[in-house]
Amino acid sequence: MRTKVKFTNETTPTKAALQAVDAGERFQVEGQLGQTNLATLQRGDAVRTKLVVLALGDADVVQAVKWSRSMTFTPHP
Repeated sequence: MRTKVKFTNETTPTKAALQAVDAGERFQVEGQLGQTNLATLQRGDAVRTKLVVLALGDADVVQAVKWSRSMTFTPHP
Protein backbone atom coordinates (compact mmCIF):
# COMPACT_ATOMS: atom_id res chain seq x y z
CA MET A 1 0.00 0.00 0.00
CA ARG A 2 1.15 3.50 -0.61
CA THR A 3 1.30 6.54 1.58
CA LYS A 4 2.99 9.90 1.29
CA VAL A 5 5.14 11.94 3.64
CA LYS A 6 3.48 15.21 4.64
CA PHE A 7 5.30 18.53 4.75
CA THR A 8 5.61 18.04 8.53
CA ASN A 9 7.67 14.88 7.86
CA GLU A 10 4.81 12.64 9.03
CA THR A 11 3.02 9.80 7.33
CA THR A 12 -0.32 8.18 8.05
CA PRO A 13 -0.81 4.55 7.05
CA THR A 14 -4.15 3.75 5.45
CA LYS A 15 -6.91 2.21 7.56
CA ALA A 16 -6.73 -0.94 5.44
CA ALA A 17 -3.01 -1.32 6.17
CA LEU A 18 -3.53 -0.92 9.92
CA GLN A 19 -6.45 -3.35 9.98
CA ALA A 20 -4.48 -5.94 8.02
CA VAL A 21 -1.82 -6.16 10.74
CA ASP A 22 -4.02 -5.73 13.83
CA ALA A 23 -2.05 -2.59 14.62
CA GLY A 24 -1.64 -1.08 18.06
CA GLU A 25 -0.88 2.49 19.03
CA ARG A 26 2.92 2.40 18.80
CA PHE A 27 5.33 1.08 16.22
CA GLN A 28 9.00 0.25 15.91
CA VAL A 29 10.29 1.94 12.75
CA GLU A 30 13.28 0.57 10.87
CA GLY A 31 14.78 1.71 7.61
CA GLN A 32 16.76 -0.77 5.53
CA LEU A 33 17.81 -0.77 1.89
CA GLY A 34 15.52 2.11 0.99
CA GLN A 35 12.48 0.61 2.71
CA THR A 36 10.72 1.71 5.89
CA ASN A 37 9.26 -1.06 8.01
CA LEU A 38 6.72 -0.61 10.80
CA ALA A 39 6.36 -3.27 13.48
CA THR A 40 3.58 -3.08 16.05
CA LEU A 41 4.84 -2.81 19.62
CA GLN A 42 3.05 -4.75 22.30
CA ARG A 43 1.87 -2.82 25.29
CA GLY A 44 3.00 -3.80 28.76
CA ASP A 45 -0.35 -5.45 29.53
CA ALA A 46 0.00 -7.77 26.54
CA VAL A 47 3.52 -8.74 27.59
CA ARG A 48 2.45 -9.42 31.17
CA THR A 49 -0.47 -11.53 29.91
CA LYS A 50 1.90 -13.54 27.70
CA LEU A 51 4.18 -14.17 30.70
CA VAL A 52 1.21 -15.53 32.65
CA VAL A 53 0.13 -17.73 29.73
CA LEU A 54 3.67 -19.13 29.49
CA ALA A 55 3.75 -19.59 33.29
CA LEU A 56 6.90 -17.47 33.62
CA GLY A 57 7.46 -15.80 36.97
CA ASP A 58 9.87 -13.25 38.39
CA ALA A 59 12.52 -15.90 39.04
CA ASP A 60 12.37 -17.01 35.39
CA VAL A 61 12.82 -13.44 34.18
CA VAL A 62 15.76 -12.87 36.56
CA GLN A 63 17.37 -16.10 35.34
CA ALA A 64 16.85 -15.12 31.68
CA VAL A 65 18.40 -11.68 32.22
CA LYS A 66 21.34 -13.22 34.06
CA TRP A 67 21.84 -15.73 31.22
CA SER A 68 21.63 -13.06 28.50
CA ARG A 69 24.16 -10.86 30.29
CA SER A 70 26.58 -13.78 30.51
CA MET A 71 26.63 -14.17 26.72
CA THR A 72 29.43 -12.49 24.80
CA PHE A 73 28.57 -10.42 21.77
CA THR A 74 30.53 -11.09 18.63
CA PRO A 75 29.84 -8.52 15.90
CA HIS A 76 29.55 -9.79 12.36
CA PRO A 77 32.33 -8.69 9.98
